[in-house]
Amino acid sequence: MDADDMLTAAEAAQLAGLTLSSWYSYCTLGRAPKPDGHLGRTPWWLRSTIMAWNETRRPYTRKSE
Repeated sequence: MDADDMLTAAEAAQLAGLTLSSWYSYCTLGRAPKPDGHLGRTPWWLRSTIMAWNETRRPYTRKSE
């Protein structure tokens, strides 16, 4: 595994086309893939994990009342 394939939250968010805040929201709500690993307490994702998830995810739309 190449270190370039390990993405931080900020890099994963950018690859997914999301703001970092939205990425964290997706993670909290279980809409983002679980991290592939941790370096200490810092989660990381494989580039392939994010790319595969991004191809299959549905755009999130807020429900209006």
